[in-house]
Amino acid sequence: MFDTARAQCLLQRASLGNKADLQKKKPVQLLSSLETLISTLLGVKIDKFFQLADWRIRPLPRAMLNYARLDSHYLIPLYRMLSERLNKERDAEGNWLVLLAVECNSLLSKRICKNKNKKVKLRLDSE
Repeated sequence: MFDTARAQCLLQRASLGNKADLQKKKPVQLLSSLETLISTLLGVKIDKFFQLADWRIRPLPRAMLNYARLDSHYLIPLYRMLSERLNKERDAEGNWLVLLAVECNSLLSKRICKNKNKKVKLRLDSE
């Protein structure tokens, strides 16, 4: 898992000289939205009209499908750009790309453990 917002936050904090915060493992703050990252780093303006739409409806209208494609289209270029920048950043603790990976995996593990004991009720459309 790679969190683009957290990656950008680490880079912003690095540019401000907040390496001490990273070494203390303080939680990441000031997360950027995907829209902001795409605009700032890639110079592309994306339309977020369907961001709060009801994504449970089926079949999804063509406009929502196009939105979803476009929304995820820029994740790989962002990943490449941000991971390259993080890989270049080093301090006494080591590579910041590794620090981000540890943080993302920790968040993912917490989410999985949190939901592990929840009972999920499946609902069929015919019900």
